Amino acid sequence: MKKFCGALFLTALFFCSFFGTSKSDLRRMSDFITAFIEVDYYNFDSRSITMSELLNFGIWHSYMNNHDLIEQVRYDSYDSAISAKDVEAAVRKYFALPVKHQNISYEGSVYPYRNGMYYFNAADGVPSRAEVQEVSRKGNVTTMRGKIIFNNTDDEDEILGEFVATAKAHKHKGKNT
Repeated sequence: MKKFCGALFLTALFFCSFFGTSKSDLRRMSDFITAFIEVDYYNFDSRSITMSELLNFGIWHSYMNNHDLIEQVRYDSYDSAISAKDVEAAVRKYFALPVKHQNISYEGSVYPYRNGMYYFNAADGVPSRAEVQEVSRKGNVTTMRGKIIFNNTDDEDEILGEFVATAKAHKHKGKNT
């Protein structure tokens, strides 16, 4: 992991154009970028992201951040499930894109879609986070720069690399987000 190069996000996602650079705003921006890092989405452009990538993000973001949405099941060889509605909500919130529910094949993993549910095997990711340190704006596009940090269990955080992320202003559920 130490060999991480800088990560480049071309997310063209959403972010409120009125965000300033207060500590609170930087923390919210850091949380936003962390949503992608914690599910290993480092290099992508939302203008060319595949449906499988979107749905994979929806499953794993929900799993990492809201365990209440996950059901323990026994379906074929899978031990967990999440409703398609919850996967779709995560995709709409972070990408502002529509979804087409389907079986997912992503990086060698297959997640079947059956009866309004996605099935998968639960697994935890790497405890990494983003720390936004610099913000600039041009029109409704916000560019964030910062560090990717591994939350080491020895209480010493380790810097894995740097990132540049761009995001566009977006309304979600009637709010600038």
